Amino acid sequence: APIPHELRRHDPNTCPDCSAVPANPPIALPAANELAAAARKSPVLRNMVACGRWATGGRAVTKHGFPTPANTRSLAAALGIEVPDSIRDPHGHLGLLRSWWLALDAEVVQLHRAEVVAGPALAAVEQALADTADPDHTLGVWKDIADIAVTGPMVAKDSRVAELDEFVRPWGPRALGELYRADD
Repeated sequence: APIPHELRRHDPNTCPDCSAVPANPPIALPAANELAAAARKSPVLRNMVACGRWATGGRAVTKHGFPTPANTRSLAAALGIEVPDSIRDPHGHLGLLRSWWLALDAEVVQLHRAEVVAGPALAAVEQALADTADPDHTLGVWKDIADIAVTGPMVAKDSRVAELDEFVRPWGPRALGELYRADD
């Protein structure tokens, strides 16, 4: 079915009804070394390394692919997250669940049969956090993980979900652009 008019995307840059096209004020980015140093301080990257190192020896998971209750507690401890005793898997704690899914989606950890093990991306993230890492490598790893955190992984989907995904994908960047313009 066609998208109802009231739900169609509004693009202020091409809208004939908008009198003035909003302009993005210019910004100056710091040098790549400074950006890489800021990325190395990212709690997200540090959480990814903590998840990967936690899974290095292999940890048992449930049939649904989540850590067992005991392993959920040890994962939370590895991430520095305090969880109540009632939490039996990452579903019970939003921060823990987000870190778990991001580590899986970024392939820092991966499920293998009845356990979770360190994934192929762990080495790249560890290397990115090293003070001697090439700034381009650090920024590339940070960007890849940030993209997954913001937009989710790109996976094959059925056509209906793919259409919805295509329709929704520009909303995040547009919202950030509007916030940027509003705050100068």
